[in-house]
Amino acid sequence: VLELTYVRLKRYFSNIETFNNSELLLDRLNDNSLIENALLISDVHMPKMSGIDLAKIVHVFNPDMRIMLYSSEEPMPSLDQLIYYKVVRQFLYKPFTNMQLLRSFLKSGREF
Repeated sequence: VLELTYVRLKRYFSNIETFNNSELLLDRLNDNSLIENALLISDVHMPKMSGIDLAKIVHVFNPDMRIMLYSSEEPMPSLDQLIYYKVVRQFLYKPFTNMQLLRSFLKSGREF
């Protein structure tokens, strides 16, 4: 999914970084080397750290970062709470189309 999402986004945006490991992303956040108003897209279910836990940590580092999560399963109560408090801006069901991904960008309130 990571490579497919990257290819889809690369058609529209030039500055895209991907991480297949949440620890690498957190290292970049510690270095303050990520774009200040970046967008994070993550699967809910990942090894070592869930997308939900990752969203909570990223929000502490950068509360302005837009966070979108995706999964093939129904959202769970902990995700609903993150959406309510605007930690997570959008949720996508897998598989998603290019149009659904772009609409989610627009709904997240981020201007590109």
